[in-house]
Amino acid sequence: MSTGYMWHEPFGWADSGSGGLFPADPAAGLQPIGHHLAHADTKRRLHQLVAVSGLIDHLERVEARHATEVTPSSGPWPGSRCWTTHCMTGHDLAPHQKALVDEVAALVLPA
Repeated sequence: MSTGYMWHEPFGWADSGSGGLFPADPAAGLQPIGHHLAHADTKRRLHQLVAVSGLIDHLERVEARHATEVTPSSGPWPGSRCWTTHCMTGHDLAPHQKALVDEVAALVLPA
């Protein structure tokens, strides 16, 4: 089984507002987080970790594209709405990409 990996810089452009949940604790190795955990920097750092760790070499890169239709049921759960860049699922892959992967992981946050 192969896993597709999707990252596109606009996935990290969501404004999640503020939500500093954890204070800094140098003894525990925690840096200060002055923003929500789903902030764009968090997603960007997760992507960088996937790349630097070498995990990305074992994944099939999948190009991001806008979903063709946004409906209340197109989000990750019934009744939700999401940005067009975040509504893409494995079913929305280009035909040549469907043959490459069995599942897709994307670092996105539904609205």
